[in-house]
Amino acid sequence: MRIVDLREGMVLKKDLNSPFGDVLLKKGTVLNNTHIQFFKNWGLKELDVTFLPRNRKDSMERQIVMALKTLDQKFINYKTDPSMAQIKEELRQFMLNYLEEINKETKY
Repeated sequence: MRIVDLREGMVLKKDLNSPFGDVLLKKGTVLNNTHIQFFKNWGLKELDVTFLPRNRKDSMERQIVMALKTLDQKFINYKTDPSMAQIKEELRQFMLNYLEEINKETKY
């Protein structure tokens, strides 16, 4: 697939090696926007990718939902600390945003 067509959540089909044979990213790596930007910066034109299997998406979704459910409990000793409250809220927002991203139906 062309680098310009890559999307976050796609998965490498095989190891990505440097010109010297060093493994840069292993087969099965789930791509994120940082990876994609690096590929563009390196001048790569195409990569062999596939889509995140539905069962893996389901597993990730379950893990995030469980983490969200236990977030308040994990921060219970820091209720009066404004810095910790801010960290907890930012973490909650990150998890919600990530959950939304993995559930998007993207057409490629």
